[in-house]
Amino acid sequence: MRKLLTLLFAGSFVLLQAQQKQLHFRSTTWTVEQQANLSLPSSSMDPADGHYYGLIVFAEIPDGVRQREYDAQGVELSGYLPNNAFYARISDQGMSYLQMQNDIWALLPVPNAVKSSYRIQNTSWHEECLLPDGRIRAHVHLYGGADMIQLLQQHQEIELLSNESGADAYAVGVHPSDINALLAHPSVLFLEEFDQKGTPENFKSRAMSRLNKVQSTTGLNYDGSGSVVGHGDD
Repeated sequence: MRKLLTLLFAGSFVLLQAQQKQLHFRSTTWTVEQQANLSLPSSSMDPADGHYYGLIVFAEIPDGVRQREYDAQGVELSGYLPNNAFYARISDQGMSYLQMQNDIWALLPVPNAVKSSYRIQNTSWHEECLLPDGRIRAHVHLYGGADMIQLLQQHQEIELLSNESGADAYAVGVHPSDINALLAHPSVLFLEEFDQKGTPENFKSRAMSRLNKVQSTTGLNYDGSGSVVGHGDD
């Protein structure tokens, strides 16, 4: 009897695991159950471009051919999220198409809590992020296909500084009090503080290498030039 109960418990646990998937964000992990009906709330739609923005969880990762099929039907897949999930920009046609597919596990809105870095969430940005007028310099990442110009028109308190980070990532100046409003915009995928690029240092070193011993005993006058003897990253 005990063995039977153990087998039943183990079977139930395996079945429960099969009905759930883990999504691993930078700051947290979600447990997601399979959905019978796929939908997104109205807050996930940007009225300026008529598209929904959310997270599609697949039963299995779609291959390149399948991803192109989705794109042709108005479902633009952006960044990948473990496990088996993609951020997506979805047209009305795309929403109708999703309802007919059998390889989708769930369709989820993305809350503000997982759309920003740890430093943004805890207002602990570097001094290099601060602008003279009290705003901070941050990088805002948009869903693929989203229009930065439309975002700026809806949030005129934000200043575009550059597009140096990449096609869908922009450096912006934003006041700390406006961060939550920016994160609430459907097309914003992620917001992180500006991280100043480090300056490489290449100093000659003898005291911290064995070259000083070679120099003193052989008279060859080795001074460490052209030799990598150590690497530090602070």
